[in-house]
Amino acid sequence: MRTRALLQQVRGQRSLVLGFLIACALLVHAAPVSAQTPICCACKAPGVSETTCLTIPAEKLSAGAEIKSRNQAYAPCTSLPKVVGDSLNGWTCGESFGGAPAGSPLSPSRCMAASTPGGVCQTGDPKDAYTAGGAPKSDTVAPAKTSVDVPIIPKLNVEIPGFAFTGSVVTEDTSSLLAQYIAGAYRFGVSIAAIAATVMFTWGAFLYLLGSAIPSIHSGKNIMIDAVFGMILVLGAHMLLRTINPETLTLDTLYIKGVNPYAVGQYSYDAIPDQGQLEGLTGKPANAEEMILAGAKLVAGVDPCLILAICQTESALRPLWSGQLSGGAPEKAHAWGPCQQGPQFLTASSYLTIAARRMFPDFPAPVVNGSASERIRMGQYLNKNYTAAGYIAALNIKYLMRASGGNELTAAAGYYSGSESLRLWRKANGCAPTPGTLRGGVSAADACIPEYVAVISAGAAPKGCPEDRYVCPNAKQDNTAQFIGQCSRDGRRCYAARVGPYTRNLPNIYQRFASRHSCAISTQDAVGTVTPPQSQVGAAGRLKSGESILIIGDSLSQGLTGPLRGLAQKDSHAFSSGPGVQGSHTTEWAPGGAYNQRLTDGLAAKPSVVLIVLGTNDEYDARNPQAVNTVIQRARAIISQVEASGARFYWIGPPLPLPFYNGRDPANLVTPALKSAIPSSQYFPSESYTIPRDPTDRLHPSSAGYSQWSGYIWTWLNQ
Repeated sequence: MRTRALLQQVRGQRSLVLGFLIACALLVHAAPVSAQTPICCACKAPGVSETTCLTIPAEKLSAGAEIKSRNQAYAPCTSLPKVVGDSLNGWTCGESFGGAPAGSPLSPSRCMAASTPGGVCQTGDPKDAYTAGGAPKSDTVAPAKTSVDVPIIPKLNVEIPGFAFTGSVVTEDTSSLLAQYIAGAYRFGVSIAAIAATVMFTWGAFLYLLGSAIPSIHSGKNIMIDAVFGMILVLGAHMLLRTINPETLTLDTLYIKGVNPYAVGQYSYDAIPDQGQLEGLTGKPANAEEMILAGAKLVAGVDPCLILAICQTESALRPLWSGQLSGGAPEKAHAWGPCQQGPQFLTASSYLTIAARRMFPDFPAPVVNGSASERIRMGQYLNKNYTAAGYIAALNIKYLMRASGGNELTAAAGYYSGSESLRLWRKANGCAPTPGTLRGGVSAADACIPEYVAVISAGAAPKGCPEDRYVCPNAKQDNTAQFIGQCSRDGRRCYAARVGPYTRNLPNIYQRFASRHSCAISTQDAVGTVTPPQSQVGAAGRLKSGESILIIGDSLSQGLTGPLRGLAQKDSHAFSSGPGVQGSHTTEWAPGGAYNQRLTDGLAAKPSVVLIVLGTNDEYDARNPQAVNTVIQRARAIISQVEASGARFYWIGPPLPLPFYNGRDPANLVTPALKSAIPSSQYFPSESYTIPRDPTDRLHPSSAGYSQWSGYIWTWLNQ
């Protein structure tokens, strides 16, 4: 009797094991590791009479239809637009197109081109449901997209068996790839859990049935219980989520906002065909604030800290072109530089251009045709010459102050959004600003400025919303940082500037700069010459009390020696010269050259600073790239010798433009090459100053010119 009872117990346990193994096999089948099987649906786009076959994985469609159409008739194809989401907005699917039963999937043999007998597709080959859709057609012209909708199929570094991405569109707003990956990983995980549970349960059953000792029987029983509970936990999570909210299991397309690229540091550029190319841009210089202030102080009656606050608000003092943050093309930019000036306003007849060319001899030729090359040339200058940018901004504000009733905040808002736009808004709304300055605590209420104002200069049509008193209703920001609304009368698109936050924030920025800079307002405009801009020497490089100075070079160094010696001795510095050699070149001063011994002897006296004035004569002789490269190599050799002695160097560039001299024209190749090769903190740009020339040869400065030039250099070295 005991034997018969034991056999019956074994048979019962074997039945339990067999039943559990069958259940596990069904679970594994329910979480397949094979690729998803596609099915086909007959669909129509909104406003289109032709039928299009759309394909989608059967598991994805059936799961979505089951969840989204609960308690309704099961109709997979009719639910397709809901399952896919916005890309099929307005589409209808499965309405007995091509003779197919309502709502039922088509067989792959029927989902083919209409030219094939029995096929229902009338608009070409079958399309993936996730890539076929699009917004319904409309008469309204949508703004140009800044991203390209292209199918992206990632390649996984660690493959998931049985999983492959289906066709998916990644745009600036949506991506289904993450949802597919999570779903694939989950299915694979369930499969692994089912297999592991089966193996462990089998092992536990083996110990339970065949164990000869009580501990083995108990151990097998515990293993079987753990395997069962583990599988319950895996499947229970799915059931729990489904009970709480079925939407958590659909894994519809995840909405991810795109991020526009911004080039940080050195800008990587491509050549613009037939229009030149954009030079590399670096971040803002360390003394950006000082250079903008220096330019603003050249204009009488303008608070230089107001200009600094405006430029900070416009660009954070970075060398930008408008559109860079949204990936715009530089040749199409309408504003450049730290103060965001528009090249289109720097024409030959513009008072801004006339004043800038008088103040800055190297200011580029004015924009004439508005071509890409002209705009880039002007833009590159503004991006690199912060002093000139500050000067032009101050001239502009001085003009806008007259047109804004003497209110600095209104003038600044006009700089930001266009003074004519604000004038029309004030006229339409019966508002006049109260005179006031940021130094005096003027408020946004005194400025009489709206939250939004229609920008009438943004495009030929429509020019603002006159019927809405130039407000541009319902304006919202798009991904290019533009504010776009619609005029209420006829629904035309209008562009707006959000000047409210701009004017509320500007006083705070002004106070921050005023607390650390001198904001003295000049009472007289600078005419014909620019005061020295702040140098990039910095605290570590500027002259220190009692340092000794050596100057070497060509005839220009000879003319600078006397005035610089007087300035040095006045400030208790020792000063000596190489001496300079008239007509000398970099090759002759480099190691192995005819005049290198003079440099070696000068360095033997252990000077702290060496001023090098060379390259002008090379400019008349080096007329090809190979010769220019030789000059650069020799210059670097001279610099290395100076630095090896423990001294620091400063290279003094020649006054420009170089004239026809001794029967020769300058090649104009060496000076820009040297300026590019030498750190800006150690290169003095003499071309930024107006230096009187000797009328007999027009190359060397006059006596007064040498005195002025020395003063500029000395101020630059001590800032």
